[in-house]
Amino acid sequence: MNIKNMRKNLGFTLVEILLVVGFISLAGIGIYATYSKVQRSNSALQEIKNLSLFKYGIKNLYGNSQNYAGLSNAVINNARITPDSLRALPYAPGDTIISNSFGGGVNVWASNWNGATNNVFIVQYSGVPVDACVKMIMSAQDEWDQIAIGAAIPIKSPGINLNSKVSASLATTQCSQYNSGNGLSVQFWSR
Repeated sequence: MNIKNMRKNLGFTLVEILLVVGFISLAGIGIYATYSKVQRSNSALQEIKNLSLFKYGIKNLYGNSQNYAGLSNAVINNARITPDSLRALPYAPGDTIISNSFGGGVNVWASNWNGATNNVFIVQYSGVPVDACVKMIMSAQDEWDQIAIGAAIPIKSPGINLNSKVSASLATTQCSQYNSGNGLSVQFWSR
């Protein structure tokens, strides 16, 4: 056996090493992209649960009155309706900050509907990614009287489709259309 031939076969060529590094890099990018989607999906599922907590907590707080005058972030924080994961800890009385898992804010207030005063409340999420917007609308539409995207563009409203379901294609179109690049503002209304 020739010593020169033996030395040539001991190592890898630069091309072989670059190919391996390239494959590892592509696999890492694919894993990161999948992880990000799973993370956003989990955040959307958590926020859907939080929406239910807000709705039923506010309804319990105000009882059967259907007059939500004075409703605010401070009121629901003081009443401990806001989940701990959405507010700053340790809790300070009168705190108005509620942050969603997408990095945006959550605001709650009373509003007027059909000529009555303070007869509905609105829970508004800001900074919602498009895919989470669609998931939240599709999951929450049965519980909420009206859902609006952006500058109060209703996607579900008594005048539009109260008795029918919002289709996934409509939700996707609306969420994509009003996306500003910094996430969406989505409002959920309840009487």
